[in-house]
Amino acid sequence: MMNQLQEKIQSIEQGLQTAPVFLQHSPAAPANLSERMAHHCVPGVSLAVINNGAVEWAKGYGVANAESLIPVTTATSFSAMSISKPVTALAVLRLVQEEILDLDTDINHYLHRWHVPENELTHRAHITLRHCLSHTAGLDVGEYYGYAPDEPMPTFLQLLQGEFPSNSGPVQVNTEPGARYLYSGAGYWVVQQIIEEVTGDPFAAAMQKLVLEPLGMTASTFVEPDDTVAAAHDGNGAVTFDKWTRHPGKADGGLWTTPTDLAQYALEVMRAYSHNGGCILTQQVAQTMLTPQAGFHGLGPFITGSGDRLQFNHGGAGEGFLCRLVAFPARGQGAVIMTNGANGWPQILELLRSLALVYAWPHYQPVGKTRVAVETERLTAYAGTYAITADPLTVDRFVEYTGQWQVRDGRPVCYTVRTVEDHLFVQFPNGDAMAFYPASDRMFFALENETMLYFAPLADDAVQALEVVICDELRLQAARVE
Repeated sequence: MMNQLQEKIQSIEQGLQTAPVFLQHSPAAPANLSERMAHHCVPGVSLAVINNGAVEWAKGYGVANAESLIPVTTATSFSAMSISKPVTALAVLRLVQEEILDLDTDINHYLHRWHVPENELTHRAHITLRHCLSHTAGLDVGEYYGYAPDEPMPTFLQLLQGEFPSNSGPVQVNTEPGARYLYSGAGYWVVQQIIEEVTGDPFAAAMQKLVLEPLGMTASTFVEPDDTVAAAHDGNGAVTFDKWTRHPGKADGGLWTTPTDLAQYALEVMRAYSHNGGCILTQQVAQTMLTPQAGFHGLGPFITGSGDRLQFNHGGAGEGFLCRLVAFPARGQGAVIMTNGANGWPQILELLRSLALVYAWPHYQPVGKTRVAVETERLTAYAGTYAITADPLTVDRFVEYTGQWQVRDGRPVCYTVRTVEDHLFVQFPNGDAMAFYPASDRMFFALENETMLYFAPLADDAVQALEVVICDELRLQAARVE
């Protein structure tokens, strides 16, 4: 007889939710995990599920390498990519607790072998660790790609200075520190240098002492891996030429780990936040960590919701690896999902929706919508161009949360709406397009995600404005221009 945990696991493996939004009377049929992995060309998946304040179960699926056919197990290491950032942030906050570092001191105070170049922007406001951890430091290097095995790799100082053989520019300040949100791996490169200088250890060794060993993350390392780890795969499920990309900057994307190990990071933050401190974090520092600094970003992870719905999360994305960590401190719940395929993101979302249903999470559950009939004349009245009127911080939050609403060259950013038969078709500022269906004569929903549209009338009932709603905390206004 199957026990309760086995029933949960089976419900997830055989009940994947393929659609975030469904029509109320025609929900999508649940899907099988192995079939969906084949559909997305994702060779391997590994996950760990947190419930009641502990790892309830962990499991691997598929293969770590499509050529050798080595199976994925709970011990298989994956590239965490950008989930390295919140783990690095934990080390910084421990050093803050020990009064070795301060969140609001000019970071150049801690740097001796290299300094952040000063300019007119840094004269207005100095850069702090708080800025770096929350992506508000204004630091940038332009395009950055990492390094293949047959390419020379720069030293870390060469990387910071943008010197050959670095393939990126020098770290520099492009926006006023603290003025706006700008997701920045370069900010975490600076953090890496600070950790090395104040501890006297190479970054990987410092992270081992400050975070990995104390939390029992024995399968985790910031050292370059060998062939025993999961290999990266392209969109067709084939092993990439380089198997993984090398990075001299480890703080922003150099962690190799397992979902079970990453769950220990999540549990430390959850326990410290919700109880009287954790293993290495005090409750006060954990609460600072999970306080939004700009938009949805705390000191390391992204933050949404509050109270029972409070969530901290972070994703990781790179060539052939995608992963996601989510945690609900007040509920003692969460999950870590790691994949080794370029199409891993839709697979991760399907698993999150399935987990949300089985464990009754406050986020990620599929949403049922009822479609109504709206007169063609009314639909036609909504067609037009709408320019974003929101303040820059709100726009920055949209970019942060969605990754697709981009502002370029200071030009007005617009949504284009047109009528297609009995629904609307909307082109977003970055060129993506999506169908929207009427929930009422002024409210429309998409099936691809939970984005909603609201149209506001003038006194004479003519349409004057559009509100794009991603979630309760994130709404973007746009005024009709034609």
